[in-house]
Amino acid sequence: MALRQSSGQALRQTSGLPLRQASGQALRDPETEWIRVQGYRRMSGRQRLEAAAELYEMVRELTKANILNTHPGISDSELRREMARRLLPRDLFRQVGRCLDKSP
Repeated sequence: MALRQSSGQALRQTSGLPLRQASGQALRDPETEWIRVQGYRRMSGRQRLEAAAELYEMVRELTKANILNTHPGISDSELRREMARRLLPRDLFRQVGRCLDKSP
């Protein structure tokens, strides 16, 4: 198992899993990244937007599943608030959170 250093961040590789930053985020392989970029460039604007929307919906579904798994008795209003907290930028959540607190 080799450790690498990149841009001052410690990296680790776990057996057979992708190389990861110390934060736990997977790093993109530069060789496959070029292929991915070329694929995006061949897409129309509409196709890129549809792909982004699909990814966002998957993130929402995974986030919701994680919340329900870790908090099985959570109410609908608490679930909406936690989803917003996890998915929105902090400043926007502060604004939205006030509205969520007022709603039934």
